[in-house]
Amino acid sequence: MNELIIILTLIIPTVDKAIDWDVGDVPNQMTMTYPSGVQATYSTMMVPCHTKAQHPGWKLYKTKSMQQDVCYLTDTNNPLMARGPWEPTIKRSYVPR
Repeated sequence: MNELIIILTLIIPTVDKAIDWDVGDVPNQMTMTYPSGVQATYSTMMVPCHTKAQHPGWKLYKTKSMQQDVCYLTDTNNPLMARGPWEPTIKRSYVPR
């Protein structure tokens, strides 16, 4: 039996090149979106906004929720998951009424 090995390479840019970020789809995970359409998910935790990143590759992100500042400390060294920019293979073939 012949075996076939296929390797796909997905390049994940650095987080400073991201155009959007979101927390909330999965608790304790932040999703970064890049101009190419690639999405990468990183481990994150909610922290007080005066927190400083102590390790290389850790970033502090600030947003507002209910008129209050909310901050997330994110480890951007190792993505937990990456999604490619290609189109989904299953598309809706009907129009909902």
